[in-house]
Amino acid sequence: MTAFAYPFGRYNPHTIDLVKAAGYTTARIIRWGSCHTKDDLLTLTGYLVPNSLEGFLTALKFQSPFPD
Repeated sequence: MTAFAYPFGRYNPHTIDLVKAAGYTTARIIRWGSCHTKDDLLTLTGYLVPNSLEGFLTALKFQSPFPD
């Protein structure tokens, strides 16, 4: 396992160091946004994904950086 999710999305420089020392190569925070190859892999953002197909398709429409 190489990915970590900060509990409740809370982190600081010390917790980032602990996650890195534990051997994780990526970690997720709770902040909306897309990721770029230049982003810090231990503070990755993302998008909420609903648990229904209809909700997922709606989220794609509103969160996509690309127009229809």
